[in-house]
Amino acid sequence: MSEYKELDVLKYRWLEGNIVEIIVNEGAILDEDHVHEIEAAIRNDVSGPIGVLINQLHQYESSLEAMIQMSELDNVECYAVYLPDPADNPVAETMQLINPEILIFDNRNQAISIMRSEMGLSVKVQYL
Repeated sequence: MSEYKELDVLKYRWLEGNIVEIIVNEGAILDEDHVHEIEAAIRNDVSGPIGVLINQLHQYESSLEAMIQMSELDNVECYAVYLPDPADNPVAETMQLINPEILIFDNRNQAISIMRSEMGLSVKVQYL
């Protein structure tokens, strides 16, 4: 597992098996330019199929265009959203309306295990 890399309104890190975890900063407004920034950073780090885990640790806003663009990133085999507090996160529900294949979890380790399985990677217990 790598260290977090900071971008304008978010940070990301690589977990095992080409799964990238993205955490948007508290109170940020995620727009299309930010999605372009994360996409370029991801493609700079790794090639081939990836999994995207959006960790909604913080409350933030996202434009509809950014959500659509995020759901259409190239070479993404599996999308998941981890909601530490599922009761207060409308962004994840909207993302799932845009892309019904997005998986929503309230347990981060379970999200990672399911993503590994979906991507054909060996499933192992993660204690992160």
